[in-house]
Amino acid sequence: MAKIAAPAMVALKIVGTLAEGAQQEGAIRQQAALADYNARVSEANAAAVGQQTSAAEDAHRRRVREFMGAQRAAFAANGGGFDGSNADVARQTAVEAELDALTIRYKGNLERAGLLADASQNSANAQHLLSSAKRVRNITYLRAATGILSSAAPGGEFNPQGQGFSWSGGAKPTLSGSGASPRNWTWAG
Repeated sequence: MAKIAAPAMVALKIVGTLAEGAQQEGAIRQQAALADYNARVSEANAAAVGQQTSAAEDAHRRRVREFMGAQRAAFAANGGGFDGSNADVARQTAVEAELDALTIRYKGNLERAGLLADASQNSANAQHLLSSAKRVRNITYLRAATGILSSAAPGGEFNPQGQGFSWSGGAKPTLSGSGASPRNWTWAG
């Protein structure tokens, strides 16, 4: 009965290891998909901010042209002409209007750049998470393989952190045989 139970226990342990690894990999892949989605949303928002900024700047310039037209009409209606202090007022209005338009553009560009930086960061995060998911999958396979190897070693258990085999009770078995291939080795002990 013990000979049948041992392989079944090993099989259950390996299935559990594979299931746990698949769950971890799936969770990491889900995080990667979310990071990728966030990157796409930030890119779309950056494009929208670019369009909104352009529209706001155009609307501001249109309002300024209308205001300056009304200003010139007021100067003409008062008989003051377009020289002297009236010219100074018109010039100052144009300079301030251009500064306002450039401020609208600058603020929009800053917001757009921030969104594109977020998109880039999220894309990089998604790629890192996908790499992590692959590492988890490889480690899971390694853990399953070491579980199989551990069950094959009499009284031994393989430690995947580089410590090799550990032995419980009795004398430590040794390998005998020649050649680099494990197929040529036999357990003695």
